[in-house]
Amino acid sequence: MGTIPASQATLRTGEVITLRSALSADAAAVLPGAKRIFGQSDTVLTQADEFTMTVEEEAKFLTTRAESPYGLFVLALAGPVSATPLDPSRIIGIGGLDPMHRRRALHNVNLGLMVDSAWHGKGVGDALMTALMAWARANPLIRRVQLEVVATNPRAIRLYERHGFVTEGRRKGCFQRQPGVFEDDLIMAADVV
Repeated sequence: MGTIPASQATLRTGEVITLRSALSADAAAVLPGAKRIFGQSDTVLTQADEFTMTVEEEAKFLTTRAESPYGLFVLALAGPVSATPLDPSRIIGIGGLDPMHRRRALHNVNLGLMVDSAWHGKGVGDALMTALMAWARANPLIRRVQLEVVATNPRAIRLYERHGFVTEGRRKGCFQRQPGVFEDDLIMAADVV
């Protein structure tokens, strides 16, 4: 199933974070945490005002993802593992593997990743990538992980390359970072078998 147990990771700065699957009970905290991170970046496709899920819709999404044999949704949380209710301010990164929905493509999953800007360069993205790719490699149903990244985001491209991704294509002017500013995006993939 699409879950990982809570684990701790130590960042390059020595700070401890927690990585764990998001559960339906986390929906009310995930929404503001995700919206905050969406609002900080101009390199993710979804803008904060486009993220309009209700708590009920988010809870259903998280349940569906947790029950999926192909998908995964992971939170990076500031601090050590805690049994207390999730505080949205602890959400410093989100990563997911989104399953394809056609039988002929089920062996592929799409990877999405975003990290709170205050935590950039500390290793949060690397910790999320390690967790996501380990789960994908251990899953006998998945053969390939793919993603899209803005071609002018070298930090993200280097992260993906360190985790085995290679560029398979380039889409000219596909990403509109700001109104009227069109940039290329790269299609990258990694085989996990």
